Amino acid sequence: MTAFEREFGPVALCPVQKGMNVGWFLDQMMVSLLIDEWTQRHGADRVKFVPRHVGLDRLDRAAWGPGYLLGIANKIDSHLLENAFLPGVWAQIVPLIRDLYGKETDRYHWCLDYYDRFHELFVDKQARERLI
Repeated sequence: MTAFEREFGPVALCPVQKGMNVGWFLDQMMVSLLIDEWTQRHGADRVKFVPRHVGLDRLDRAAWGPGYLLGIANKIDSHLLENAFLPGVWAQIVPLIRDLYGKETDRYHWCLDYYDRFHELFVDKQARERLI
């Protein structure tokens, strides 16, 4: 049983339909629950709560392109592409990460290393499953 099944019951097993329904927000609800658990163990003073103005404070992936970073100062969130683990999709996300963090920063290199490690595990898992 997954953590989602334990927390949300049968709705966690249903296909997700885009729109205003419980399934569409399960990931956000789960992250909120995990943050709440963490703050109970470590104290809420170690978490910075940021007021949201969704739509105004989110960089939309449709706006990615030349000059998009000019208006990024007031953004605290971004719509990302789906299936970021796929090499072709990841290649489209890397420029955003590079522009946000800078090409020579530890954060930028951490993201690249994280993807490489994840991709190795993902590819290895797929190869093992094909052998079974």
